[in-house]
Amino acid sequence: MKKFQVDDTLIAISPLPEAELTETKPQPHARERATVKALLERLGLPSQVDHHPDGSPFLPGFDGYISISHSRESVAIALNPHHRIGIDTETWRPQLERVKHKFLSTRELEVYQGNPGLLLAWCMKEAAYKAAGIKGLELIGGIHLPDTLNETEILIPPAGFKLKTTTIELTATSATILCTPI
Repeated sequence: MKKFQVDDTLIAISPLPEAELTETKPQPHARERATVKALLERLGLPSQVDHHPDGSPFLPGFDGYISISHSRESVAIALNPHHRIGIDTETWRPQLERVKHKFLSTRELEVYQGNPGLLLAWCMKEAAYKAAGIKGLELIGGIHLPDTLNETEILIPPAGFKLKTTTIELTATSATILCTPI
């Protein structure tokens, strides 16, 4: 497990264990759920994850906010005692090239190209969606990414507020992004 602290947000990241070959069909996301539970236990927190009606996770007995993400390779959780946050971890996939027009505006398409640009853009949009907590928020019109790869401010026009992005990890094949309120 890797731990990071960004202001008052704690982030924990763990690789997913190798899938076991069994004769029975595995439950969808069983490895991810088990890894989240193990991470929470190692942090001394309640390991039962429940969900609000809007789908966002919470920990019974924890008076704060949690965001959870998983990719093909890892699980990331972010915990904040005061405000809603969003985290996303993702592994590069060529499909991002094929669907980029579904989540990026024309301006964003000019800035966020190839790898790592599209990977960063996807993670920022996903993390911002979670941090905004607005049901049905549109990825293109509702979340405006920074004008350059070096900026960190995301605008959420429907709610009139801004989020800050922090790159937790970035490799040639994966990224983990945190979004917090400004």
